[in-house]
Amino acid sequence: MMFRTLTGAIAVLGLVSTGSTAWAGGVAGQSYLGIDYGVVSYEEAGVEEANPGLLGGRFGVYFADNLALETRVGIGATADTVYAGGVPVDVEIDSLVGVYGVGHLPLSRYSSIYGLVGYSHGQVTASVPGYSVTDSDSGLSFGFGADIGLNRATSLNVDYTQYLDGTDYDVSALSVGMTFKF
Repeated sequence: MMFRTLTGAIAVLGLVSTGSTAWAGGVAGQSYLGIDYGVVSYEEAGVEEANPGLLGGRFGVYFADNLALETRVGIGATADTVYAGGVPVDVEIDSLVGVYGVGHLPLSRYSSIYGLVGYSHGQVTASVPGYSVTDSDSGLSFGFGADIGLNRATSLNVDYTQYLDGTDYDVSALSVGMTFKF
C-alpha cells in the first residue's frame, strides 16, 4: 500500500510541475522517441514468478511544458522458464501496447523524474512440452522513472511501470533505455 501511495505522489508531482526549467522535461510541441529493455515480473497465483525480457519503444509529444502523451510498444525479447508442479513452463510476453499521460518534475538542466498513468494491453504465452496457451488483458497502468540527461536531446532513462494488475496475476517491468528529443 505504501508503494502505491508513493507512486501516486510522484505521478501527481510530475503532472503539476510546470516550473521555470521546463526544458528539463520538455517543452510544448517537442517530440521524443525512445528504446528500452525491460525485465518483466509476471506473477500468477500458484506459479513462481517469471521474468521474461521485453524490448520496447516509446513515442511521445509534449502537449504542454513537462506534460506529454506517450505511446509504448513492446515485444518479447526472451522467455523465462519457471516450474509449476515440477513441470517446466516457458513464459513469454508476446506484446505490450499502451497510451499514457506523463508528467515531469525537472531536477536539473537536462534531468527529470516523471510519473505516468494510462492504459495498457498485453498478451502472454505460457508453454509446456506439446502445449501452449496465450492470454491477453487490458487495464489501468501507472509508473515512475527518471530521465538522466546527457545533453539537451539525449537522455538515459530508468523506469518502473505496473502494466497490468488482475485478480490473480500481476505484470510489471523495470526498464532501462535511451530517449531522443527532436
